[in-house]
Amino acid sequence: MEQKILTFLLALLPTFLMLHLLNMFFWATGLGIIIILPLIFIINIIVIIVGLTVASHLKKIYKRLVWGAMILITLIVPMYLWPQEYLPNVFKQIENSISNSIGWFLSHL
Repeated sequence: MEQKILTFLLALLPTFLMLHLLNMFFWATGLGIIIILPLIFIINIIVIIVGLTVASHLKKIYKRLVWGAMILITLIVPMYLWPQEYLPNVFKQIENSISNSIGWFLSHL
């Protein structure tokens, strides 16, 4: 039982790290964070429970694929749902930053 709880908490760790990074870099959330934060945890907990249940019935290589997919989903969900008060969504801001960086790099060659 303790092993399952530890595994669950380990699977939830990327969610906490992503929320911390989002809070640091995309802080203009407004009051939307009050609704979205519990929703992020509920969705990610469901994803983790389903992923761990499926992984427990598979061979080792498939378990790794399930874990990879599970971690990827638990990282994308907070980024997709993270509210922004007056700026575009997180994905658009990251896309703009990357295109601006590439443009700056190419102009300085």
